[in-house]
Amino acid sequence: MSCGSLLLTNYIKDNGFNELFEDRKNVVVYKNKRDLLDLIEYYLKNESQREKIACNGYDLAVSKHTYRHRVQAMFNYIAFKFGSKFNDLKL
Repeated sequence: MSCGSLLLTNYIKDNGFNELFEDRKNVVVYKNKRDLLDLIEYYLKNESQREKIACNGYDLAVSKHTYRHRVQAMFNYIAFKFGSKFNDLKL
């Protein structure tokens, strides 16, 4: 996603993916081999839709899902878990 290309990925039940990403808005999810092949064919024929989803995915990735975001989330958790002496942890 962060390179600006469409991410076509497999569905995994109950892994939290749906809390982070939205199918057909910023990523495309397939559920089986037939679905995968159909989606590949569809998005190869529909460049504007493919590019729109890829652009949305890129925007989401760089605004909310970088290493910087992950490290800051870890710092926030450490401060929450271990007390105020860690409140000033920032990147």
